[in-house]
Amino acid sequence: MKSIETFVHIYAGMGNGCNVPGVLTYWGDISKSAQTISLKYSLEQRLSSPQQNKWLAKMLGYDYEIIYKKGQENSVADALSRQFEEESTLLAISLPIPEWIEEARREWFSHPGLSQLISQLHADPNSTKGYSWQDAILRYRDKIVISPTSTLKSRILAELHSSPIAGRLGSQKTYARTRRSFFWTGMKNDILTFVAECDVCQRHKGETIKAVGTL
Repeated sequence: MKSIETFVHIYAGMGNGCNVPGVLTYWGDISKSAQTISLKYSLEQRLSSPQQNKWLAKMLGYDYEIIYKKGQENSVADALSRQFEEESTLLAISLPIPEWIEEARREWFSHPGLSQLISQLHADPNSTKGYSWQDAILRYRDKIVISPTSTLKSRILAELHSSPIAGRLGSQKTYARTRRSFFWTGMKNDILTFVAECDVCQRHKGETIKAVGTL
């Protein structure tokens, strides 16, 4: 139907004042020739669906002839118009790896406790409850582990508290946001200290406690 709508001027012209009908060449699918060849006899079939009624009503206005040719004879067919008969094979998936993950990985192996933990997980994935080593990433309950001595902690907190999209929330909300993705020992105290020392928060946020009354 798309080809008829595209070349309507050709079919209409060949049917008016000309004894030669328009020719609609239909290339069949090699794997489904028994089904696709039936288009050639569309005018002789019993109509059984609304789509057939719609298409036939449009096609009756033209003088045409449908010629069926096997798909294997169409040597110049667009590759995208054909389905591969073989089962598709997934060869590889490449994923971007952030630079800070590489930095965190170096810190895991340089930290005595974490490097020993990784060795235990290599030997027995269930050796330490809650921890896992998957895709070369150390996690605790699906959260990325950060070394206690890592310099990444301040950068993570700066991104989740001080960045323009973070909104400089309070310590409780910053803690809730951070613990969704990361874990390190002493996280809550580090966040309390970081938020309390935030220069912008100190200068622009007021006290949230009730004012002390007079004696």
